[in-house]
Amino acid sequence: MADYQGKKVVIIGLGLTGLSCVDFFMARGVTPRVMDTRISPPGWTSCLKALNGIWVT
Repeated sequence: MADYQGKKVVIIGLGLTGLSCVDFFMARGVTPRVMDTRISPPGWTSCLKALNGIWVT
């Protein structure tokens, strides 16, 4: 298994796959940055809950 500690992670797109990636990295102790071109992407609310209010682009 890869070690993601100390890495900078950006997830582009907050669809189902993007949310899955957020969960994956958060479970490993990594807080990713997330980006989406849409103002209110489908996974926005879930992502805010998962990131506990951490800054989102």
